Amino acid sequence: MSKDDLAELGADLYVEQLIDHYKSPRNAGELKAPEIDHDGDNPTCGDMVHAYATVKDGKLVDIKFRGKGCAISQASADILYEDIKGKKLDDVKQLNIQHIQELLGITLRPARVKCADLSLVVIKEGIKEFESKGKTKKPLPGFGKSNS
Repeated sequence: MSKDDLAELGADLYVEQLIDHYKSPRNAGELKAPEIDHDGDNPTCGDMVHAYATVKDGKLVDIKFRGKGCAISQASADILYEDIKGKKLDDVKQLNIQHIQELLGITLRPARVKCADLSLVVIKEGIKEFESKGKTKKPLPGFGKSNS
């Protein structure tokens, strides 16, 4: 078997994995009372992902998604969310499209990068929203005080 044959065989295995995650997602669904509840879309091609996650001690304890769109967007969400379950929020915030491409095992054409990246964008924005809720805002001077 040639080097090219092995590379093609490897690519075929990754394509099979993508199709399997698209047809039978392991992380599809919703969570009751999630700390993270965020959605996003890719209006260019109509992909949508809604992420639900529970957080404990700064880690993603569980993560599920609902979505619709192309096979790459939905399989990427399933594969990524399987990968980040149990990770620290700070570690997830550092991930980028290269991480998703490594998980997928394929190089994406430029037009497909946004499809694969959507689930990462959604969870990172959800984390940002979650963390901003935890910060207490100080009242402005003069507000909330009695003027007596």
